[in-house]
Amino acid sequence: MDFKVDEDWEEWTPEKGSFLHHMAAGSAAGVVEHVSIFPIDTIKTHMQCQRCPVNSTVLRMNAFQTAKKLIAEDGPLRLFRGVSTMLGASLPAHALYFSVFEACKKSFGADSAELTPFQSGAAGVIATISHDFIMTPMDVIKQRLQLGYYAGVLHCMKTMIRQEGFRGLYISFPTTFFMNLPYSMIMVSTNESIKKVLNPSGDINVGAYIFSGAVAGAVAGALTNPLDVAKTRLQTQMLSLEEPTRVRPCAQNPKGISLNKPPSCQIQSSAPHIMLQAEKRMPFQYRGLLDAMFQIYKQEGIKAFFRGVGPRVCVHAPSVAVSWTTFEVLKNVLAGEDH
Repeated sequence: MDFKVDEDWEEWTPEKGSFLHHMAAGSAAGVVEHVSIFPIDTIKTHMQCQRCPVNSTVLRMNAFQTAKKLIAEDGPLRLFRGVSTMLGASLPAHALYFSVFEACKKSFGADSAELTPFQSGAAGVIATISHDFIMTPMDVIKQRLQLGYYAGVLHCMKTMIRQEGFRGLYISFPTTFFMNLPYSMIMVSTNESIKKVLNPSGDINVGAYIFSGAVAGAVAGALTNPLDVAKTRLQTQMLSLEEPTRVRPCAQNPKGISLNKPPSCQIQSSAPHIMLQAEKRMPFQYRGLLDAMFQIYKQEGIKAFFRGVGPRVCVHAPSVAVSWTTFEVLKNVLAGEDH
């Protein structure tokens, strides 16, 4: 039986496939985005976790020094540690994000050829809220794995829930929410506006998609970096301020990775396996977004809020370009196949 869609593809009903198109295109966009820029994101996370008091003479490592150190310790794949969290979470999160975004665009009248930065930005904000409910816990786990802690995703999640409760998985959600509101507003409105100027016809134009996405991601990423620093600190605050302990390699832990070392735990080698001493739950260093920003400013100065801004821009410029280009191309291709 032939199935054809004779109406506009933006209008979704159960009898038509545009909603599924947005989900499929969004899922693919999310996977491509996160995997392609993951090494840069790992470097950014390490830079933002460096603690350098205002009067300290210790020089923090830049992006190249951080990358060199990580690769020297464990090889190039060290930069991809934790990437599985993004593969699992980005599929449903981005499918939901782009589906909600397209529905809101139509409802707000942002799908016309005219410039509609406020309507587009509002659609992006609503889509971001739904996206963050899924991504926040996995982002917490991702950053802890990037820093070299825990044996894997499940080990990290179980340990966090046991030691910190479910609150540990969502402790940065308010910060993520307040960061992503301006980020999404800036990124989406900039992306949509530039895209309409460069490609008023609405036809597939990869060059326009890449350029508009790159500019939008760079601008939004730079302006929201201070909030991202606070979010990273909140998500990793239960970890030791020192480097993860390198334990003796063995059959169960061939690379000698620190399985878990928050301030409350110590790790010792006991052949032929690694043993964890008794765990003791410790209080959080930061009580929330405002407290984190106050402590960072008081202890490390205003410069601390711009740590990792270079890698963050290098993350968001290509990630937005790749993600939105993938989405726009697949969306139009899938829509064309139904006509």
